[in-house]
Amino acid sequence: MAIFRVIFGFIVFLCILGLFPVAESDVCSLKLGMENGTIEDGDITASSYYRYWPPWAARLDGDNACWRPSESNGSWIQVDLKDNKTVSGVITQGYDGFFDFNDYWITGYEVYYLSTSGSLEPIKDQSGNVITFSGNTDLNGHKTNMFDRPVVTQVIRLYPTSWQRGPGLRMELLGCDFIGQKSRWFVVNP
Repeated sequence: MAIFRVIFGFIVFLCILGLFPVAESDVCSLKLGMENGTIEDGDITASSYYRYWPPWAARLDGDNACWRPSESNGSWIQVDLKDNKTVSGVITQGYDGFFDFNDYWITGYEVYYLSTSGSLEPIKDQSGNVITFSGNTDLNGHKTNMFDRPVVTQVIRLYPTSWQRGPGLRMELLGCDFIGQKSRWFVVNP
């Protein structure tokens, strides 16, 4: 056990010096609490919802539920993380309803985050273009999309841009706790 601690300490030391590259997604891709309920129902809001599909039903692998907006175009679902977190990606999943006509999933979406200036900013690629992430191709499969660059934020908003039958989804956010601006592991957006 002692040798493991020495080796682990040495690897951490090399990472701090920047001599042993570690990708952000490797160290910051934990589930942030949609699936397990750590994120409370009241912290999940949406532009609208249709009948029995409220935003707080958008939990990854949730039983017999999803979020489904009443207005398709321009709809969004938003998660308030209560504190700044480093967010590095999103997992989406469709919904397998009781009947075939209740099957919904998103095939594309954009992600926005609340910046330190207080405005909603889109996730962009390295060229500065807004990213439209590929969504699901079926009802129950998980589709994971990692950001090119993680963001530090308290609020994440997802806008469906394309869908099968209608927008409907279950989701999870990936990331970790934010431990400060000076840490080399995290990107702080202006």
